[in-house]
Parts: sequence; structure tokens; C-alpha cells
Amino acid sequence: DFLSEVHPNHEKYALKSLQRMLEKWNGNEISVEVIDKIAALYQSEIWEIPSTDNLQLQQKTGELYDFLQQYIDRYSTYPRLPILKSRLLQLTHSQLAISGKKTFPVKGDKKLNVTFQNIKSLGAKLYKIEDAKDVVMAQYGIDKTLEQKRTFLKDIPITLPELPEYLQGETTIQLNLETPGIYMLTFHTSPETL
Repeated sequence: DFLSEVHPNHEKYALKSLQRMLEKWNGNEISVEVIDKIAALYQSEIWEIPSTDNLQLQQKTGELYDFLQQYIDRYSTYPRLPILKSRLLQLTHSQLAISGKKTFPVKGDKKLNVTFQNIKSLGAKLYKIEDAKDVVMAQYGIDKTLEQKRTFLKDIPITLPELPEYLQGETTIQLNLETPGIYMLTFHTSPETL
């Protein structure tokens, strides 16, 4: 119980001390180190915000982004600046996650959910695979590629809402398929994701 009280107090007083240090050393190279520590405290605060409080999460993440960007611009020639750029990169790295069912009824809704961050464009290619055993073989690594065993059907453009690069967004993909079969989607993004 004692430790649960120490952590918030440490952050509160540490932040005030670091802000005083930043004022005192403003313009000095050591400021970059202080800014990094302040940013770490802000990031910790963001991680403690419940994911259901989307508005506060967006606001605090935006404040951290602006804070880092301001000092990166201000101290652009300092040799230790990569520590701030690295922290900003962690905040803005591109992400893509696709979720949903793997099988669908013929006449049912065929929808996939997309969660993304810092992606400007997203597209998918729909393929049909003729033989189920090719999929099983590829899953077990026996035949590692399906490229020669699939037939291209169509490109599927996916509209993404425009968001700042530090925020996550969500959208859905509606698949309009009436013919039973085995299908495969591949995705391409800009910027690329892993």
C-alpha cells in the first residue's frame, strides 16, 4: 500500500523539479536530458489513462507530441538530440492490426476491423485459393508460399480517417463475397509497416 502512494507523489514532485531545472538551464545542452526525463513522466501519465477515456488520451498524447516537437525544433543542432527524436519516433511509429473472424457464412456479414496509427493510405488485394490443402501446407511450412496457388480477384481500397500521426484510429473493411471458397487478403500501407 505504501508503494502505491509513493509512485504518484514521486512523479508529481519529480516533474516540478525537472520543470524548474528546465527553466534554469534553458538554452543549455543539458536541457535535452531534462526534457527527456519530463517526456518520460508525461508518457507514464498517458499509460495510466484508462483506454475508455479516449478524449483525455488524445489530449495528453497530443501535448506530449507538441512538447517533444517544440524542443526538437529548438535544439536541432545539439548532439544528444537523438534521444528526443527516438522518444518521438516511439510515439509516432506506424502500426496496423487486422482483426475479425476467419470464416464467414455465405449470406452473412463479412467484416474485418482495422486498427492503425500513422498510416496515410491502406489497400488490400483479394485472392482466391482453389485448394484447401495448399493453405494447410503453407501453414505448416511445407510449401512456404501461396503466390503460385492463388488467383487475384480485386483491389480493395480502404478509406482511413485522417488523424494526427500520434493517434490510433479504427475503421472496418466490408468484404462483398457471395461465392463460397477460400480467400486470402494481402495488405499494403504507406508508410510501410512490418
